[in-house]
Amino acid sequence: MPLTYLAHWSTGMLENAIDRVTGHMHASIHAWANRRLNELVRDLLEEAVEHWAVANWIRYDEREVNCTIQLYRWLRESQRTNIRFHVLEVVFEAVTPTPGMLHAIESVTTSARSDLRIFVRTGSVIVEAKRLASTGEWCKNYVNEGMARFVDMTYAAADKFAMMVGYVQQPSVDGLRDRVNKYVLKHELMGPSHVLNDEENRRHSHWLASVHQRKTGGPIALHHLWIVLPPCP
Repeated sequence: MPLTYLAHWSTGMLENAIDRVTGHMHASIHAWANRRLNELVRDLLEEAVEHWAVANWIRYDEREVNCTIQLYRWLRESQRTNIRFHVLEVVFEAVTPTPGMLHAIESVTTSARSDLRIFVRTGSVIVEAKRLASTGEWCKNYVNEGMARFVDMTYAAADKFAMMVGYVQQPSVDGLRDRVNKYVLKHELMGPSHVLNDEENRRHSHWLASVHQRKTGGPIALHHLWIVLPPCP
């Protein structure tokens, strides 16, 4: 067999193999992940919280951004070490473009910035994080500067699912749901059908859920992960 033919045959075989891995197979894996994206993101968050707990909840201080960067760290670690999550990507402080920005009629400097975005090629989940405590303004901010951004479609305008993370900076979640719901009931875009309902409690994670009708784009379901953080080491 001439060497030039052998080289051509070998190159063709290699290209076909690469196509199978990076083309149809890769696309099918992403399509599978997109169908199960909500479940994968929830499980990824759950595993990241467990890693963070083992690390004694290390963080620079109590500020939201310094909590979120640690959650991001453990999300990345979980994504790296668990093959189930390899198809996912995690972005910290993701720019949320609008149609106007994409069509060059609005500056990207005005873009809203969600705390985290977890995505595959064909879909993504926006994650917004806020602090929570029974006193002060944090429960109000959780609603007005967090949940409301999904209801008014500042975030996730084309999505049917998104997530909120609450960093609970008190010994337990007792009384927090009622306090948050008080502000949900008062909000002009929300009301009784938008309140949070308890869903599941695990060792380090408290899950709640809410569903929100929007003016356009259909409803969006929010899953809420509340993490009780001990005082900063």
